[in-house]
Amino acid sequence: MVKVVAIKRNTDGTVNYFESMFALGARGKNGPGGGFGFLRFGWNRLGDNNECGGIYQRRVTGYNHTGRIAGRPRKTYWVKMRAYTTPNPRTPAQQANRAKMADAVIAWRELDPVEKSRYNERGKRSGKIGRNLFISWYLKNH
Repeated sequence: MVKVVAIKRNTDGTVNYFESMFALGARGKNGPGGGFGFLRFGWNRLGDNNECGGIYQRRVTGYNHTGRIAGRPRKTYWVKMRAYTTPNPRTPAQQANRAKMADAVIAWRELDPVEKSRYNERGKRSGKIGRNLFISWYLKNH
């Protein structure tokens, strides 16, 4: 996600991503990113001018594998990651869970407004919205 303060354009009308990007808000996938070591076949385009594109990860100093290090200041910095695509193996168990989730969403849509408002009221007590509360219940009981 990129938080843009104001979109700045080049003289030819294309967006100047480098000047438009609010630096502290860059995280997640920001489109195809170029640069040495970050190019990926089929993802980048030749001549693409998106200098800030790519995947950004927020990291914080002052921690190790056991937790917070006492007396060490925390500093936040951003790291540009290599582009990746998560695998989608489509196993039978995964497909069954996806079908179950789809059934839960259909069941929520078929509820009448009175029942939906009841779930919304119950969800307020636990800090959830009614839809998520219903889907959670549906997945556990079906």
